[in-house]
Amino acid sequence: MRILLKVIGYFIIIFSLTFLLVYISMLIGGDDDRGVIIGLIALLTGTGLFGGYLIKIANRRQLEGQEKMVLRIAAARGGKVTPEEVAMETSLTVNDAQKLLEELCTQGAGQLQVTDQGGLIYTFSGLLSETERDSAQSPLDD
Repeated sequence: MRILLKVIGYFIIIFSLTFLLVYISMLIGGDDDRGVIIGLIALLTGTGLFGGYLIKIANRRQLEGQEKMVLRIAAARGGKVTPEEVAMETSLTVNDAQKLLEELCTQGAGQLQVTDQGGLIYTFSGLLSETERDSAQSPLDD
């Protein structure tokens, strides 16, 4: 669905830009129907912006899917993961995986830790193991 949204979005933008250029050249050329041409230019500008909006939605959905994938990987590894581990299990590059992990930390979902050897480990404390879930108690219990 994301790919379809992007394709439709780019098609709308290209279509709109093509006709927008035609109508702008007609307006510059001094065509008699200035009101109609200005209306068409406004309409095509709106459709072009709508195409951009579709692309933005597709990109947001892709990012959300990648975030969920990274969190699943981290959960499977006890809440701790490296960019290299994410890259191994996804189609992301190490650089893209690191950017995504940093973004999750910026959002407050995780924390960056550095090993004694200087390696980066991203920790997601909200991802509890089954043992931790089973041992959870009410804060009101004594």
